[in-house]
Amino acid sequence: MPHALSFPKILIRPLLRLFVCLFFIQYCYGVEGVDILSFSPQNFIKDVRQVKVSFSDDMVAFGDPRSIKDPFQTSCTPAIPSGHSRWADSKNWTYDFDQDLEGGIQCVFTVKQNLKSLSGKLYIGKNSFDFNTGGPAVIGSQPYEGSEDIDEEQIFILSLNAKVNPQTLLQNVYFAEEGVGEKIPIKILNADPRPEADREKDVKNVVILQAQRRFIPNAKVTLVWGAGVSTLSGIATTTNATYSFKVRSEFSTEFNCVRENANAACSPINSMNLNFSADVPWAQVKQIKLKAQNGKEWYPYSSQKLADDEFVRSVFFKPLFPEKTKFQIVLPSNLRDDAGRPLVNASRFPLETSTTEYTPLIKFPATFGVLELNPEAILPVTVRNVEPNLSGNQFQIAGKQGFFDELKGKLIGIHKGDKLLNIIDWLTRVENADREKSLFSTEDSFASRDLSIKKPNGDKAFEVVGIPIKNAGFYVVEFESKRLGAALLAKSASMYVSTSALITNLSVHFKKGRESSLVWVTSLDQGKPVENASVAIRNCEGAVLASG
Repeated sequence: MPHALSFPKILIRPLLRLFVCLFFIQYCYGVEGVDILSFSPQNFIKDVRQVKVSFSDDMVAFGDPRSIKDPFQTSCTPAIPSGHSRWADSKNWTYDFDQDLEGGIQCVFTVKQNLKSLSGKLYIGKNSFDFNTGGPAVIGSQPYEGSEDIDEEQIFILSLNAKVNPQTLLQNVYFAEEGVGEKIPIKILNADPRPEADREKDVKNVVILQAQRRFIPNAKVTLVWGAGVSTLSGIATTTNATYSFKVRSEFSTEFNCVRENANAACSPINSMNLNFSADVPWAQVKQIKLKAQNGKEWYPYSSQKLADDEFVRSVFFKPLFPEKTKFQIVLPSNLRDDAGRPLVNASRFPLETSTTEYTPLIKFPATFGVLELNPEAILPVTVRNVEPNLSGNQFQIAGKQGFFDELKGKLIGIHKGDKLLNIIDWLTRVENADREKSLFSTEDSFASRDLSIKKPNGDKAFEVVGIPIKNAGFYVVEFESKRLGAALLAKSASMYVSTSALITNLSVHFKKGRESSLVWVTSLDQGKPVENASVAIRNCEGAVLASG
């Protein structure tokens, strides 16, 4: 048979009495007990500023929440600035710390002996409650988390929410690097590399770390703040925290310039540029030179005056350059970046480059314009390095036939359908023109006449040429150039440039009112009202909204 449990007879009576008191406390004290319904916070929590406690019964008189009756004795390790308590109401008590608690602090709230409610009920619940603010945590870093241009020997300045035990740092903090299958240990630096003016005055706990070996350029790096890092009081982190960075690329430079197409040489009318992958002092950059085959030299241009110790990441050489010319970009022998690294592609220099001929150009001021008829309307077009005799089409939707001094052609009017609707259609065509196709398709039911324009200063000149137009009307002009197509389309094909213009001596005025609006027409040359003018207001689809 199993042995029965037995107690010394001397203990049976006290145990029995304690059992009776716990379960039938009202017989011992004559009242029911009071308990704590909730205590917050508990266990591990960050950024604590207030403690809240809720009791199951009234602890202070109703309407007297300022009672000085404190139900707890408070103790925190390490010691913290004092706080103050108050009763929010008769059952809820709060304790406010004078400031947010930093990491590594443990506080214990012990219920005072013989604590009773307002009605005399004795407290029968848990005797103590505690919480801690956890081990040291990183609250800020230089460089910032996510930075993608850290140095191969980067120094990390970490701001913490508590003082840290240095030995636990060496044991539990390390770097993980992409492509490296082992932990990279850290070393703790004593000296802050930042100037005094750049240091945060309100940050009390700072630790300065560095990896024990160089990082690989372009590699992803993770700082692992591991479990076990503890404060001086012994409170440790329980989980790993990670912070990601990326190492900057090797120090290199890249040349670029504006080209007419991918296979062309540099444009002589645009700047030539050098871009660096890291900061370079102006004292070295200003020694770089662009040297033409005839010996002429260009030096980096800056729109503002730079001191020798200022840093830049790009420089440019200011145009104009001679066309069809070979150049060399020559670097100083001691070119280094802000970290003292030499160029990895220094062997490419002196770098050879060249310019092409001046870029062909045909350019109208806009896709649509209004020109005053009197005394004579001139449609401007800017041209450079295109065919000496530039061919094109000119088409008139409304107006009479005309003849121009340098521009040969015949203007054709359309008499079928609504002329205003034709204008809307042509405005859309010009706005959405395909530069590889003519606006004047074979399907159109009108005839356009060829025209040509002669450049007064020859085909190479950069000049604005005026096309005189003597009659009122709406015009569409298009020029065709094979030389422009070869340069900008990179193939043997014509390129088309078009515009539209309204030639008129009339001006329409519109005065918007709350209930009605007023429209009137005046002449441009005299500024007087035009009698019997026909006015119509249409939407973009051509539908008449109002007329008169």
